[in-house]
Amino acid sequence: MRILRRIAAAGALLVGLVVLLEVLFRVGGLWVGAMPAAERDGATVVLCIGDSHTRGRRDPDNYPFQLERMLNERTDRRWRVVNVGIPGQNTAQVRNRFERYLAYYRPAAVLHFGGVNNGWNHVETDVWRRGWVARLLEQSRVVRFVRVTLFYRRLARATYDEPQIKLRQWSELERSMYHVNFGGVEEDISTESQTEGARLPEDVVERVTYDDLAAMMRMARDRHVPMFLVMYPLRDLVFEPVNRMVERVSAEFGVPFVDSPAAVRALGERPVDELYDTWAHPTPILYRQIAEEAYRLLVRQGIATETRPAAGGP
Repeated sequence: MRILRRIAAAGALLVGLVVLLEVLFRVGGLWVGAMPAAERDGATVVLCIGDSHTRGRRDPDNYPFQLERMLNERTDRRWRVVNVGIPGQNTAQVRNRFERYLAYYRPAAVLHFGGVNNGWNHVETDVWRRGWVARLLEQSRVVRFVRVTLFYRRLARATYDEPQIKLRQWSELERSMYHVNFGGVEEDISTESQTEGARLPEDVVERVTYDDLAAMMRMARDRHVPMFLVMYPLRDLVFEPVNRMVERVSAEFGVPFVDSPAAVRALGERPVDELYDTWAHPTPILYRQIAEEAYRLLVRQGIATETRPAAGGP
């Protein structure tokens, strides 16, 4: 009996210590990597995450590249906009890697542009069916502190790598696969096609999109990193359920979103094929205007300070 009492007392002490640490971290915030750090060349990082709308076309015809150009041309600070978008990726796949991205890149701000693939890409979707224990561990500051600390120990022995992405396999009828080097880890990431994955109902798409976006917003908030969601420029078809969740999550966290439909309106009356390709991705002219909307948001939020306004209009 005496041994059992000692074991019980030790267990209670351990639980009490974990609870105390949890309270301390929630009061003080997760301090490891909490503040954004400039890269070795002095540039401040903006991290862009999401799907093919984030990845975009080859530089300079995507919005992260255009945003970096605007920040460097119009402010007195050096900026690097890091693009870790992956075509076909769902929000669960982004969520599973998001904390590592934050620890590795230590951005001054995050922009997320994605979610439409949730309807048909079910890879790694076990995150949508997390039990209460998994959810509790995900939200625990102590668990996340240990996870990030272990990552930093490994990172201290590594060198910084520029993000790289290479298409390994693509098919309209089967899974596509990309080999990436994002956030200090090389890996293959696969995505399901629209025809392979069973199409989820609209209400389910909304639910899983909300769950993932809200989880990532909490991770960023705990690290004191401003995070903003980018709305799809098309406000119908498969994009609308995601856009509604962008509005809802942004409102709940009290932050604005990047209004891509406003970018369309700013360009005036133009033929559809001037704004979108056959896969409904923005063309270069629309990507540049979306970057303009993102740039203005960063300025309004005080993340960037404009010293040299743009010379002309869109």
